[in-house]
Amino acid sequence: MAEAFGVSQNEMENRLVSLIERGAVQARIDNVKKVVIARDTDLRVETYEKALDIGNEYVRDLRRLLLRMSLQANDFAVMISQKNSGGDSKGPVRAGDMNPL
Repeated sequence: MAEAFGVSQNEMENRLVSLIERGAVQARIDNVKKVVIARDTDLRVETYEKALDIGNEYVRDLRRLLLRMSLQANDFAVMISQKNSGGDSKGPVRAGDMNPL
């Protein structure tokens, strides 16, 4: 393979190691036989994992929105103490006045 690319065997091995470490190539190197063994990726598993991650993110965002809506519906207010705000107290902060989560 090194001859095909016109580089030395050591240089080819170093480049392959770099690609494998970055995740650009899914393979491993057998140093005894001096061969590259490609890993077979299961696209179905990758798709399910991606879908699960998206679903978990969606559920997390919905929980945040439901909490915010619940706080607004119950007219929840947080009192800011003068000590923490540097003496410039603005009074209660209502849930509807806060930035979205």
